[in-house]
Amino acid sequence: MLHIGIMGGTFDPIHLGHIQLAEHALNEVYLDRILFMPNHTPWMKRNRDILAIEHRLNMVRLAIEDNPAFELSLVEIEAAGDSYTYQTLETLKENFPKETQLYFIVGADSLFNMEDWVHPELILQNAVILAAVREGRDKEALHEQKERLIELFGGEIRLLSMEQVDISSTRIREEFYQSQDVKEMLPKKVAEYITQNHLYQNEV
Repeated sequence: MLHIGIMGGTFDPIHLGHIQLAEHALNEVYLDRILFMPNHTPWMKRNRDILAIEHRLNMVRLAIEDNPAFELSLVEIEAAGDSYTYQTLETLKENFPKETQLYFIVGADSLFNMEDWVHPELILQNAVILAAVREGRDKEALHEQKERLIELFGGEIRLLSMEQVDISSTRIREEFYQSQDVKEMLPKKVAEYITQNHLYQNEV
């Protein structure tokens, strides 16, 4: 059986928190590989300007190129329009062999808003959810929410033992040109790409 992890996101920009979470999930759950899947138009972020797809794809390629278990997926980009996780998982189910198990990797915050996602029952039907514990979150509340979601929608949710790295893409966009600390939150090649292409200057 294939065990495939999925890291979805805007990746605006991709940062070390994404990479470290993926590496931890890969090793803790013994995944065969992880698909990094940039959104086309995330429905929850319609009211924010998002960096052009070309740049976001290039940054993901640079961030993951040294790990053979990491792979860029264009499923949501090629689908165009609004990105809905349940549709993406259904597409992947059709494309992979029948015995493939999908794992959808999220930060802990996602567990607390998953009821607002479109068709959460289909998400949990088609993938095991792997959630990282976010620093500062009440772990008891996290376990209670996990059990609540399973009771509501079925499926399986696992909490990863690693504490989620507290890195904010918003902070990176806003402070990239002012803070060396922020640059160190990024893979080196991604930081260089942002500088070379003068990205996020309008965030200053």
